[in-house]
Order: sequence, then structure tokens, then C-alpha cells
Amino acid sequence: MARRAPAQWIVDRAWCVYRCLDLNHVPRSDRYQALALKLAALAPFRRAGHYVAWRGGHALVWFWDEEVREAVAEDCVDQPRRYRCIPESLLQAPPRSVAEGETVRLLRVRSGLDLQVWRDDCLVLSHFFPSPPQPEQWVRLLRGLAGIRIPESLVAEPGEALGRPWAVPAAEATLLRWERWLPHGLIATLLLGCGFNLGEGLSWWWAERALRTQYDQLSDQVSPILSARNQALQTNRMATELGRALQHRSQVALLGQVAELLPKDSRLLAWRYRGSELDLRIGTDSVDPRLYVRRFMESGSFEDVRVEPSQSEGLSLSLVLRTPGEGA
Repeated sequence: MARRAPAQWIVDRAWCVYRCLDLNHVPRSDRYQALALKLAALAPFRRAGHYVAWRGGHALVWFWDEEVREAVAEDCVDQPRRYRCIPESLLQAPPRSVAEGETVRLLRVRSGLDLQVWRDDCLVLSHFFPSPPQPEQWVRLLRGLAGIRIPESLVAEPGEALGRPWAVPAAEATLLRWERWLPHGLIATLLLGCGFNLGEGLSWWWAERALRTQYDQLSDQVSPILSARNQALQTNRMATELGRALQHRSQVALLGQVAELLPKDSRLLAWRYRGSELDLRIGTDSVDPRLYVRRFMESGSFEDVRVEPSQSEGLSLSLVLRTPGEGA
């Protein structure tokens, strides 16, 4: 008997915050664990839902406010017991002929417009506008991508609807977890094969002892190599963080820009600057986090924006500054 396809909840593009994570530098066996750490750090909502798809070594992630979505779902009379959430962008056909090169387009979606940048068949940037953006708005976002050719103009175009998503969810996670244990399985097979090929007069106990000695010797040989590799990676991370810190603007200019981005009914109560991170406490009557996420992300100067209610009053904002030349 054929299984019925699960019901789908199409998450409106206006609800989503998109991120493209480059994990090509991470070994395939470690990508699932690295992605899990990234998701916890990048979620812009207190309780965020997410959808992850893969394009090679790039993880394509859509976040949305799960509390808002569940509140809407409670009003549905015929809500199914089980369903899966799919972002609206995954049901619109990608541009044609992007296997090599890049494509910049402004796509009409259900509640507004979606600015998309495709490079080598991968969606590297997706930014939602509730109304047609001014040229300076999308130009500022495109300048945050390294090596992008900025078009002279953008005309909104309709999207081609698809019957199923153009990228599968993170089902590769299971394969990656199996792949993580593959080297251990090969070693176990090798040891077992060696045991069966031992000379006729040796017992299993001697075979196990010899193999264990060999395993310990290999571990001693590999240990200095692993230590040197870890030290090199740590040195590289420290050099990268130092380079980023030297590129950040002065705190005075940064706070001036923050003041310009705050709504008129908001006031800055406290701030803390830590290298590439900026924590703010805002006094405001508006508690909609999407307003602040949209304003600061549209500025092109911040890579991540997280908003939470403050314990005393107003809202707490956690911002990560965008490094010049870094892609979104």
C-alpha cells in the first residue's frame, strides 16, 4: 500500500530570515555537528523553526518565529495532525542557466518581493521587501557580497511555481552520521581480517594482543599530527579574529549608525561592544522583533540580529557586525 505524502505548511516568505552557511571547509563527517552549533547561534527568534537544505558544502537555512506560526495554526479549522513546514522560496523555480556564474533577480512572492542572488547553482542571498525597494536599498545589500556584479536596474518578475521543493531537507544528516563511523568500521574490518589470516599455531588471544599493540603504536604516531593540526587551526582562527577586529569601525560611528536605525519611539538605554558583537538595550513601546531584525539586516552592516525581551524593560538586541567583503 502506497504511503500518502505528508501535508505541507507553506511558510510565507515574509516570516522567514534566510542564511547561507559555507561549510566546505568542514570535513563531511563533521558538517552535521558544525551545522547544529551554527543553528543554535544564528536563530533570530526566541523559539525559531527552521528548514535546512543542502547545495554541495553550503547549508541553506530558513528561520521563522515558531510561536507566531503556531498561533496562526491554532486558528485553522481543518489543520492536519502531522505536516511539514516548507519555506515559500523552495516552491519557486530557481533561475535558469546558473550552473556557472551568478544571477541577481527580484522575485514577486505572496506578501512582497524577494531579492535573490544565485552563484554556481546556490542561493547565496535572499532578502524580503514588503514593498518595491529603492535602488539604494538593494545596492547596499549587494555590496556586502564579495565579487558580485551589481546590475544597473532590477525589474520584479513573477516566480514559476513548483509542485515540490527544488532542494531536499537535511536528510543528508543521517548519511553524515553514518559516514562519521565509516573509518571505525573499516579499521574493525581490517583487524578482523588480519585475525583470520594469522598463522596456524597462534591463538585468538595472541592475535588480539598483537593487534592492540599495533593500534596503540598507530595512535602514538597520529597524536603529534593531530596536535599540530589543532594548533594550526587555532592559530588561524586567532589571526582571522584579529584581522576582523582591526577592520571594525570606531564605536562612535557605530553607535551613530545604530541611533539612525532605531524607530522614533525608541531610545538607547545601554550598550556593550565586544569585538565583532554589539549588545543593546532599547526602551520602546514596540515589541515586534521583526521590525528590528528587518531594519538592521537591511542596513547591510550587520551579519546577524537577535531580539529578545529585556529582563528590566524594553528589548535586548544582539548584533554581529559584518566584516567588509564577507558574503551574506
